Amino acid sequence: MFDILIIGAGPAGSNLARLLSKQNNKMKIGIIDKRSLLQSTETTNRTKACGGLISEDAQVELAIQGLTLPTSLYVTPQFFKVHIIDFDNQLEGDYPRHYLNIDRSAFDRYLFKLIPETVVKFEASLVTEVKRLEKGYRVQVVTSNGIKIFETKSLIAADGANSFTRRQLIKTYSGADYFSIQAIYESDQHFSHYLGMFDQSVTDYYGWAIQKDHTLQIGCAFPKSEKHAHLKFQLLVNKVAAYEGINTKPLAFTEGANIERFNRTEFAPFSLKDFYLVGEAAGAISPSSAEGISFALKTSRLLAEAFFLEDCVNTRRRYLRAVMPIKFKLLLKRIKLPAMFHPYIRRIIIKSRITAIPPYTTSHRTKKQTKSV
Repeated sequence: MFDILIIGAGPAGSNLARLLSKQNNKMKIGIIDKRSLLQSTETTNRTKACGGLISEDAQVELAIQGLTLPTSLYVTPQFFKVHIIDFDNQLEGDYPRHYLNIDRSAFDRYLFKLIPETVVKFEASLVTEVKRLEKGYRVQVVTSNGIKIFETKSLIAADGANSFTRRQLIKTYSGADYFSIQAIYESDQHFSHYLGMFDQSVTDYYGWAIQKDHTLQIGCAFPKSEKHAHLKFQLLVNKVAAYEGINTKPLAFTEGANIERFNRTEFAPFSLKDFYLVGEAAGAISPSSAEGISFALKTSRLLAEAFFLEDCVNTRRRYLRAVMPIKFKLLLKRIKLPAMFHPYIRRIIIKSRITAIPPYTTSHRTKKQTKSV
């Protein structure tokens, strides 16, 4: 029997376990993840298609929580701008961004290692069933030692988009409506920017390309209804290769992930009775950029505070009140969607050069070259 059981050890789950145990070491807390996060490398287990960028909002949240990232998490190069390629309008532009370029798998392992020994950790363990009891929850888990049954007073869903825990307990919720494909290529070329690509013939979302040490990762997000995603993804890769003049072979590996875009009116719930959702499991992810690390860190902190603040009438009420600004922020980002994803409006914005970096006199692409692509 646990007081609190956390399903998922990504940034939201690991950070929550760290904060909960730090504030109260008398509660029995457990955390479950299907990966083996304490291994020195995770190349065989890596499945999360993530750009691996720490946004400015995430940096602020790290500062609030007093966390400093070790240099071992950083990869090269560290960029200061994103280069937008609008294939629909044959336009391009540079915009300032202050992301931290990191190894995402190493970041997950770093946060997991920060969890104190007082927390019971279950690695390489797959949750196969979640049931609500009269008081608390029962969780069935398949481990290397067989099937285990746990009971807990409070249950936390931190298992990302299309959360299995959420789907078991909230049958009416539709879940993730997008997914991403990301290919990792070996590359010794050097770039001066991140790439963001828009192409309606490929997807109604966007694509990206990011250099990490001696690799180049190219990714794109698609609606779940897209039946030819892999063919369209390869089309985008070919366009990027032609545009940047890069060799996309040999392919190291590919990975994928579900994405909660929430470009509709439906919000994911953040809490039910003794059941709480954090990070992307709660739909806390930018619908415009798919950035979710900042929301994972913030929702986990707010929930940890809700469990232990003395002025809280009850945990659920306190948490729902605390996440209201997050819901409002997500709503504002939904309003921003047409400006990014409608070709005509995007054309006006790029041509106006609002917030853009002034063009360098020896731009790496001429207008004629861009149009030829």
